[in-house]
Amino acid sequence: IDEMERARAKMKKEGKAALTEAFQEFFTAAPEVKAIKWIQSIPSFNDGDPCVFSVHELMLKLSKKGMEELLGRKMTKDEYDAHFEEYDSDEWSLQNASNARAKEVASLFREFVRAVQYDELFQEVFGDGAEVIATPGKFKCEDYYGD
Repeated sequence: IDEMERARAKMKKEGKAALTEAFQEFFTAAPEVKAIKWIQSIPSFNDGDPCVFSVHELMLKLSKKGMEELLGRKMTKDEYDAHFEEYDSDEWSLQNASNARAKEVASLFREFVRAVQYDELFQEVFGDGAEVIATPGKFKCEDYYGD
């Protein structure tokens, strides 16, 4: 049993290091992105299907300066707060921008999500019932109890 616990602790430590490196690479490639957030959990409702752990959609948050650069225009604080302060799950603002860099950041984000999102690894590193926010160099993990 001790050997299994040591192996699990090693997997968690190495998994977190690998995720930290992958997230940092993304933040370096897309400095306009301020943070990435997601919720991971096992659903608490029972609709007849097995309740299994999953990582819900990863969402990004852009800095005001980064958003202005990607949209190619200045924004008031109120405009930014009203439209871009929240996490954006579908990168609509990037995909619909005429700026080539905005489209590139949206593409980088989609590729990044496909590359890193392994439910088992995320569960081992961050646990079940968690809201996780990744920023350059760190993860903030809080308990999450909703569905």
